[in-house]
Amino acid sequence: MDCTKCRQVNPPRARFCLACGTVLDRNCVRCGAALPDQASFCISCGQSVAEEALPRAALEKGAPPEGERRDATVLFSDLSGYTAMNEKLDPEEVSRLMARIKLEAEVIVTRYGGVINQFIGDEVVAVFGIPSAHEDDPVRAIRAALDLHALVRAMSPGAEERIGHPLRLHTGISTGLVVTSTGDRRDGTFGLTGDTVNTGARLAAHAASDTIVVSPATRSRVAGYFETEVLPQVRLKGKAEPIVPHRIVAATEAQSRFEVMADRGFTAYSGRSEEMEVLRKCGDRTAQGRGEFVTIVGEAGMGKSRLMHEFRKELDRARFTVLEGRCQPDGAGTPFLP
Repeated sequence: MDCTKCRQVNPPRARFCLACGTVLDRNCVRCGAALPDQASFCISCGQSVAEEALPRAALEKGAPPEGERRDATVLFSDLSGYTAMNEKLDPEEVSRLMARIKLEAEVIVTRYGGVINQFIGDEVVAVFGIPSAHEDDPVRAIRAALDLHALVRAMSPGAEERIGHPLRLHTGISTGLVVTSTGDRRDGTFGLTGDTVNTGARLAAHAASDTIVVSPATRSRVAGYFETEVLPQVRLKGKAEPIVPHRIVAATEAQSRFEVMADRGFTAYSGRSEEMEVLRKCGDRTAQGRGEFVTIVGEAGMGKSRLMHEFRKELDRARFTVLEGRCQPDGAGTPFLP
């Protein structure tokens, strides 16, 4: 697919030009099928187009003002052994391999609510929290990194015999204050400056092959969601004091902030006696064969999840079978996910 602006040849499923970022044809983020302008869902796989990656023009329209201070998480992923790969593979094969990685990386990062800010050679730079912020941006960034690493591992068998080593990524992730500006071809979709950006880049350079290393600030925000291993303190270039990075070992079973809090232990539960009594009566009627449907509505932080937790805890499991489902915020674009 040729870019109409710079004439760069792009892979068939590309939605943005690899050279200049110009929006190409509208395609489904899941299966790559071409979409008519009026489509709300993909006619091939049912993917909602409302959650697709925003075109560059839309991103710039929603971009924060010049010089705005934002809390964000920045991800840097590099391909290990990229120089050796260029020595042993034909340049066209390297180009096709990198094009596939970049295309799939954009799908993965978009799925978790982030934005691919820039591709620099073999490096993927993504940002979470700009232009739209989520309370769990650091968690989303690490989940995206895990998927990126799995993607490259799956691609490795076809090339590692000729390269002489497996294809792997190494990733650095940092969370904190950044100053934003509208980017260009040199700066990426957004211009990002600040110690958070520098730390993420340095951690990526420090990370071993197939390793995700996070800053102390990121680790404190994702505790409970992931098992981590503390690494020896390192002195990163440009920083006056050494830092103690952490390696991501694996994701835990926790899927929400409430589950993380439950693992740590709650304070004594008080109040909500009227609401609890309503639920108990509904439970009694249900046990007698009279079905009940209850909705609990309230502002964020009002204690809806805790109320349900306390109610489920006191149910007699010999009388009740509890089936539970939830909608994850980073899965809004996946049909039938709940």
